[in-house]
Amino acid sequence: MNGARLRDMAVIGAANRALAGADVSGFWPHADAFGWLRAYRFVDEAGAAIADDPLAWFEWLARAFVRGVRVSIGPAEPLAGAPDIPEHQLSGFLGGGPVWRFETVGAAKPTLWRALDEMFDDPPTDKPHGVCCVRLDGDAPGRTPEMQAAIAELRAALPPMIAIADQGLENFADLFRTAQRFLDDETATWPREGYYLDFERWAGFDAARMRVLAAVTHAWVFGGMGSWNDVGPDGPETERLFAALQDVCAGLANSTFAP
Repeated sequence: MNGARLRDMAVIGAANRALAGADVSGFWPHADAFGWLRAYRFVDEAGAAIADDPLAWFEWLARAFVRGVRVSIGPAEPLAGAPDIPEHQLSGFLGGGPVWRFETVGAAKPTLWRALDEMFDDPPTDKPHGVCCVRLDGDAPGRTPEMQAAIAELRAALPPMIAIADQGLENFADLFRTAQRFLDDETATWPREGYYLDFERWAGFDAARMRVLAAVTHAWVFGGMGSWNDVGPDGPETERLFAALQDVCAGLANSTFAP
């Protein structure tokens, strides 16, 4: 799954838990989503520091009377000289794909924030990445997907992809069928070891939302070499699946805020 989307979901889920009064101490830097990160800071558009890490940002939000945070999605920014590349192909690049922004809710003046990747070339080399989350004072909000509508669209998008993958890309067909199982089988359980389990703790995901997260992580086949972007065909079926996955991820994050 795209690491940036995972981080965004984790930060929004933990922010909403913190703003609701839950104890999320330890979220930074110990959440699974931060495994490769050295820093996660928050600044204004001029670069002035607002918060040194997500926990400090949660406190800043509370002081600003923010009641919750949700995902606002805008279109992908085209690559220079290549304006017609589909969004699912752009997602294989650092910072590519649809633009996600954090939209605050409940303050006197809602704000939008965008998490941008940073790279470090000095030791320690096991944590070469960082995030700089910038407050965008002049931006207009985008779409704020709702989880159940997005899940219905994902259910509809999977069968055509299975039919395509069955024609020589059976490993992808297996992933899509596993995603279907997690969406449709209420007895399906996430393996009790491995990545993403801490969404239960930090984002407060219940069993139903953990099954949806499991479906997303299996159906998300978009990336670099060896991914669907590399070996699978482009087309409306692929674009529909990618759009549905974006909306389900955003819907999961937005479900952690109850207006």
